[in-house]
Amino acid sequence: MRKLIDSRRVMILTAATVLALGEASGALATTGTGGQNQDFTVSVSAASVGTPDPDVGTVGDTVRVVLSVRNNKSWTGGPRPDDVRLRVTLQTPLGAPYTVSFTISMYPGQTLQLPLEFAVSDSFPRGAYTLTLEAIEVRDPAAPVSSATATLTIV
Repeated sequence: MRKLIDSRRVMILTAATVLALGEASGALATTGTGGQNQDFTVSVSAASVGTPDPDVGTVGDTVRVVLSVRNNKSWTGGPRPDDVRLRVTLQTPLGAPYTVSFTISMYPGQTLQLPLEFAVSDSFPRGAYTLTLEAIEVRDPAAPVSSATATLTIV
């Protein structure tokens, strides 16, 4: 039960701290993309929406975060999903990072996006927040890990 609560806290902190990707965000400077493993591409982005500097959030600003993973494999051998372990790490100004990891099944060509949006409150510690998304191929753990990072500063 404690792990579940901690996982939820990390996801809320992740959403309540940093990063946004995607179609509605003009914050391309805060987007990281990684394709170190040619079979999986990951993206993570964070942006303060509607502000002069999308890399900086202040109390009351809305922050948009999107985590994304794409299975780049082709449909050879029939419709068989691939298991991929996702690891999300949030580094806050408070010190030790928060990490959550889970395994999902994805079909070739499939993209999964997790969009999050939150308002910056005065209870957020000031400083840099870094969010990293990693995709690890379960069938081939020796394959390179695709990794992407985005950073947002709360002032």
